[in-house]
Amino acid sequence: MNATKPKARPNVSPKKNFEFNLLSQFLGYHHFEFDVPDVRYQLSSLSPDEQQIVVASGSNEAKVFEVSSGKLIYHFKDHSNTITELKYTSDGRYIITASLDGSFIMYDPNTGKQILRYFEFEGEDDDLWVHLHPDGFFDASEKAMELMYWTKGLEVIEFSQLKDRYWVPGLWQKVMNREPLPNVQGLDNLELQPEVTIGEVLNNVIPINLTERGGGYGKVAIFINGKEVINDARGSQLDPNLSAQTIYYSVENHPYLKKGRNIIEVKASSEDGFVQGKGVSIVLQNEDIESVEPSFYGVIIGVGEYANASINLKFPPQDAKAITTAITLGAENLFGKEKTHIYTISSLENLKPTKNAIAQVFEEISTTANAEDVIFVYLSGHGITWGGEQADFYFLTSDAVSADKNAYSDSILRRNNAISTNEFVSYLKKVAALKQVMIIDACGSGKAIDNLIAARDIDASQIKAIDRMKDRTGMFIISGCAADAVSYEASEYGQGLLTYAVLEAIRGPGLEQDRVDVFKIMNYSRDKVPELASGIGGIQKPQMLMPKGGSFDIGILNVGDREKIPLAAPKIIFVQSTFLNTDLIADNLALSDAVDKFLDAESSKKRFNLLFLDGKSYPNSCKINGTYTNKSNEIIANINIICSDNVEERFEITASNVSDFIEKINVILANK
Repeated sequence: MNATKPKARPNVSPKKNFEFNLLSQFLGYHHFEFDVPDVRYQLSSLSPDEQQIVVASGSNEAKVFEVSSGKLIYHFKDHSNTITELKYTSDGRYIITASLDGSFIMYDPNTGKQILRYFEFEGEDDDLWVHLHPDGFFDASEKAMELMYWTKGLEVIEFSQLKDRYWVPGLWQKVMNREPLPNVQGLDNLELQPEVTIGEVLNNVIPINLTERGGGYGKVAIFINGKEVINDARGSQLDPNLSAQTIYYSVENHPYLKKGRNIIEVKASSEDGFVQGKGVSIVLQNEDIESVEPSFYGVIIGVGEYANASINLKFPPQDAKAITTAITLGAENLFGKEKTHIYTISSLENLKPTKNAIAQVFEEISTTANAEDVIFVYLSGHGITWGGEQADFYFLTSDAVSADKNAYSDSILRRNNAISTNEFVSYLKKVAALKQVMIIDACGSGKAIDNLIAARDIDASQIKAIDRMKDRTGMFIISGCAADAVSYEASEYGQGLLTYAVLEAIRGPGLEQDRVDVFKIMNYSRDKVPELASGIGGIQKPQMLMPKGGSFDIGILNVGDREKIPLAAPKIIFVQSTFLNTDLIADNLALSDAVDKFLDAESSKKRFNLLFLDGKSYPNSCKINGTYTNKSNEIIANINIICSDNVEERFEITASNVSDFIEKINVILANK
C-alpha cells in the first residue's frame, strides 16, 4: 500500500511553480551557504536557538546538522523532486520544506519525523489541495477528493472509499493544535474489500458475485439511481468461509425504479469496514412503469421555541416562513399548484416541530411520492454532534431541553428530542423521490460568550455525518453551521446567514435565467455566507455536498415573483449596556441588565430595526451606556448611545423607578 504518496489522475499534475504562500506567516528565515565537509549547500535555514541547521543542494533531499559539531542528525528523503525552499518556523517547532513535486512537508526537528504533508495540484481551478498525515489521515478539497487515489498492488483505492475512517476535516488545524486524532490502524495494514461483479439480471433479481481478497466480507450496500436501497444485503445468504459466492437481491416493483433507464450500483466493504468498494454498476431498463408528472414536496422546519426556554432561538420560525414563501412561489410555477405540497413545521404554524410531528410528515409523503418527484428539506435550529470518532449529527426538535452536546450522552434524550442524520436517512429512504435537496442552517450549542468575534471551532464530525447522509441518499446538501447560538444569531439581517444567502440567491443572483437550479443556488450561497459573516467568529463556510449526476430545477421565478420573497434589511446591532451609579461606583439598580433584557425582548418582537447580541463587543455595533444617581426615589441618568466607538446621541432621563426608566428608553428608541 502506498500510504504516503497519493497519486493524481493523468489530467491533474503538481504545480511546477509551487508558491510558498502558506509559510509567509513564519519568521526567522536565514539563507546562507554552509560548508559540511566538502559540500556547499545552496539552501539553508538556521534554527531559532542556532543549535541546528537544515540544508539542501538542488536535489530532493534535505539534511539537518548540529551547528557546533557539523554532525548529521536527520536525512530527509520524502520529496520526489527538487527542494526549492526550506526553513525553521519562528518558534522552532517545525522544519518546513517545499519542492517542485507540488508539496511541502512539515517535520519535527526534535525527532526528525514527518508531521504533515500538503499537496497542491493544477486543474481547472485552484480548489485542488490535499493534506496528508503519516498515519494515513487526510483532508482534501471536494474536487481533489474526487481525483486522488491510493494504490495497493494493482488495486486502485479512491479517497472516497477511505473517507469514513481516514478523512479528518480540519486536519491541518488539528495537527497544528496538537489535538488527538482518531485511533485507527495504519493504511499499510489495510486489507482489500471483496471484488464485485454483477451477473445477468433475470426477473428483476440482481445476482451479486463476491470474491474475497484478504479483507473478508463486510456490508454489501445496494443503490438504485444513486439512492441507497439497503445498507447491507448479506443476510443469511452469505457464508464467510467461502472464497467466492453469489448473493441475490430482488428489485421487483421497487419504488425507486423509474420508467426507462435505471442505474443499479453495488458497493462491498471489507469485514472491518475500513475500505468500501467504489461501486459496480449496471443499467436496468424498465418500460413497465407508467409515466407520471413529477410532484414537489417541501418539508420546512424552523425550531425556535424549545421545551427549555433558555435555549430558544429568534431566527428559525421566521426563516422557515420566508423559505416557505420563496419555495412555494417557485415550485407552483414549475410543478403547478396541485402538484406542490409544502409542510411548514415551526412554532408559528399549527404543526409544531416535535420529533413525532416531523416523522409523521415524512411518513405521509412516503405514501404518495414516486421516483420522478422532488423533495426539498430545510432545517433551522439547534444541532449537536455526538458519538466520538464516528459521531452523528443530531437536529434538535422542540422537545429538547438542552443544547449542550454533553447532555446527549443520555440515549433517551437523543431518542426523544433529536433527529440524527441516520434517522433522516431512514425517513428519506421511505420517500421514493430521487431528486432530493437539504438545506441545514443550524447552530452547534447554546453556550454564551463575552467576545462575539472570538474564534470557535465547529465539530469536524458534523461534516462527516452530513457527508455520509449525502452518500446514502444521493441528496444535494448545503450545511451552514455556526459554533453556537450567539454566533448563529449575530446576523445584522435578523436571519440565519445561510438562509439569508439562499433567499438572496433566489431573488435573482443565483438563478439560471428564471429557473431555480439547485447547484447554482447552493454555489452562490456557499460563497456569499463568508462575506456576510465577516467579523463573526464561529461561522463556518457552508459545506456543499453533491451526489453524482447533474443538477435540477426546483422552481421558476419571474421578476414579479422575486419581489415577493422576503429579504430582511440590515439591522442596528446593540451589545451589552453599561450603567453606573456615580455615588456608589456600582450599578445597584441593575439598570444594565434591565436595558439588555428590554433590548433582547424588542429584538425578538422585531418592533424596532435592531438586533441585540448578548456580548460585550461586535464590529460596528451600538451600545447604551450611562451614569446615574438615585436619590429621593428618583433616577437621574445621563445616557450616551455609542456606535462604532463614537457617541451618536446624548440624553438625560429622569424616572421614578426602573420600569419608568425602561419606558423612557423605549421612547428614545422609537424616535430614532
